[in-house]
Amino acid sequence: MPRYFSVAEVNKILPEIAELMKDLLTRRGKVASQMNDLKAVISDRFSNTGSAQASSVVQDFIAIERLIEQVEAYGCSIKNLNAGTLDFLSQFEGQDVWLCWRYGEKPELQHFHGLTDGFQGRRPIIDPTDFWMEDDD
Repeated sequence: MPRYFSVAEVNKILPEIAELMKDLLTRRGKVASQMNDLKAVISDRFSNTGSAQASSVVQDFIAIERLIEQVEAYGCSIKNLNAGTLDFLSQFEGQDVWLCWRYGEKPELQHFHGLTDGFQGRRPIIDPTDFWMEDDD
C-alpha cells in the first residue's frame, strides 16, 4: 500500500530534507564541474586514472548515492535531481496527487499537482486540510 502524506506531516520533515538536498546538490555541482577535467584523464589510455581527483569524484558519487537514499527514506520521490524537485503522495478531492516542493523554496509546501501533470502543472495549496490527513483511513 502506498504511503500518503498530509501537508502538515511534510512540512514537519521538510527542513531536514532541505538540508540533505543542499548537501546533495552541492556535491552534484562539484562533480559536474570536475567531469570536464576528468574526461581528459579518462580518455588518455596511458594515464594513471587512480589520481587524487578521480578518487575525490568517486567519493562524491558515493556520498551522492547515500544522500539520495536518505532523502528517499522519508518517503518522497526525487522527481528531478537537477532542479531539486521532490514529490510526496497525497489525496485531494478523492484523487491521488503529488505534494510538490523544490529546493530553494522555503521549507513549507505551497504547491501540488496531478500524478501526470508534472512540475508545469503545479497549483497552489489554498487549504492544507483539503488534502489527505494523517487520521484518515
